This record gives sequence, structure tokens and C-alpha cells, in this order.
Amino acid sequence: MLWGAVANLGTVRPKTLPNGLVRWLIDFGRRGGKHRRVYSVPSAADKRPIALANQETAQQVLEAIRAEIRNGRTLDQVLATYQGRNAPEDLVENRLTAYLQHWEAIVEGGKRSPGSIRELRRYASAGGHFDFWREKSVRSITYADIEDFHLWLANRVSPTSAAQKEMKANPGDQRR
Repeated sequence: MLWGAVANLGTVRPKTLPNGLVRWLIDFGRRGGKHRRVYSVPSAADKRPIALANQETAQQVLEAIRAEIRNGRTLDQVLATYQGRNAPEDLVENRLTAYLQHWEAIVEGGKRSPGSIRELRRYASAGGHFDFWREKSVRSITYADIEDFHLWLANRVSPTSAAQKEMKANPGDQRR
């Protein structure tokens, strides 16, 4: 995004709540029929959002967002930070494309084999191992989710893998 365009990105606006209290928001217009607005900032201490209580705070947050965009992040990436766990940009399937592109660069750089990216693409395809994570936010994944994923993977063993495991477990029962 051009520097001049970043300087004009976003507008700080007041919003009067039903109880008469005024809060501030940062409006970035619409995309895909939805408003792109920031109403609060995440708290570092307990992750609870802190409302933009005054115009000065809202303006400072807008300037911080603009600075992140000048440093190369997209508006959607920056807004995901402010939208918390429910940001569409943080769904695993939406992050997977960027991950695969990153892995392709590693393969092209000679640091990993071409077979590794083929396997990752297979895992990412419909019906692949990454299906477990569809509709889940990367920000909400817990240790328990990872344990569930391991159990889910164990139940997806292919017939070939199952036969190989059986042969290793019972080497004397192999037919010639």
C-alpha cells in the first residue's frame, strides 16, 4: 500500500451507546458486505478487550494500525489482532495457504525435499489431515485440541499402514 494511502486509511468516529455513553471506533469501510471496524484493543494482562473510551486513544490506535501497515502487514492481518479469537483471518484454513507458500519457499531454497511439500498439500486437500482443524481459530487451539487431533489421526490409519503395523507386531505370522 502506498504511503499516502496509508495516511488516509481509517476514520475515528464516536458511537453513542443505548445508555448514552459515548465510545469511539475506528472505521475502515466495508469489505464483502461487512463493516471493518475496531471498537477495542486487547488487554495484554487478561486478553479482555478495552473499549476505546476517548478520541485521543482511538486516534493513537489508528496510528499504530497505520504503522503496522507501513511495515508490510495487510489491513486484514492487523485487524485480526483486534478482532480476537473469532477473526476469520485466524481460521486454520485461511492461514494454511500462507503456510504452504512459506513451505514452498523453503523447498525451493533447498532446505527441505520436494516430497515434503507434496505431503503437506495432500494433508491440506479435502479429506486430508488438516480437515480436523477446519473452522477452528489458530488463537483458540488448546493442548486438549492437540490431544484430540492425535486420537483423530490414529483412527485415520490407512489399510496399508495397518497391515504394515500388523506385520511388525507379528513377524512370525507373515505369509510367503
